[in-house]
Amino acid sequence: MKTMKNAKLLACALLVTSGFAFYACSDDDDNGGSSLPPIGGYNNADEVAAADLLAYWPLDGNGKESISSTDPSNVVNVT
Repeated sequence: MKTMKNAKLLACALLVTSGFAFYACSDDDDNGGSSLPPIGGYNNADEVAAADLLAYWPLDGNGKESISSTDPSNVVNVT
């Protein structure tokens, strides 16, 4: 009898705990689709020292350099 009571109590405790866990993991971090605030006054990395920038690789997986629009002659295992 006592074991059955403990099992019911444990089941209720797990149910309540899992309910809080699912509530805490809800998608409430979405701020209405607005973008993040700028960091240090810059919205992205290519704005930093843009006037003096000689080369910029955005690391988007294709190896293309953005300022001169040059592509690498050989790309191996780029991820």
